[in-house]
Amino acid sequence: MINAPPSDVRLLDNQDESVNTHWADWLEDVEHHINLGELPLNLQEIFADVGIPLPGEVTNVIIRVISATSGILDITASPQIEFGFDGQFITIEGMDDTRTVKLDDGNGLKLVSGSSAVLKDSDTISFHFNAEKKLWIENGRAIS
Repeated sequence: MINAPPSDVRLLDNQDESVNTHWADWLEDVEHHINLGELPLNLQEIFADVGIPLPGEVTNVIIRVISATSGILDITASPQIEFGFDGQFITIEGMDDTRTVKLDDGNGLKLVSGSSAVLKDSDTISFHFNAEKKLWIENGRAIS
């Protein structure tokens, strides 16, 4: 048998003082701050001088990209990917074999071995954000 949650929860605030809060308010707060889950975004056309924008506070984001022009689009914006929040994870997925997006080491990115990444259809690259360094640090890539 599953019991209903209590109507009130006793928690400690940042100063270790007891505070009362309603269960639903507490649960909503926990869901919002612990992990907002993985959010796949709709396909985004990328422009060289704009770079890759991010949504609001989402812990894990999948960004599907395609060049706004034909051929390889080399992002010249600085930063190449909009800065996130400390510990945020993103995965960037290419969505076309002819309208590709190129990421280079520098301008807000730390790529493994300093090697550029050209994202074609189904290619991915993942990063986490280090707020102290203002840097997206590559975690890995799957590029054909």
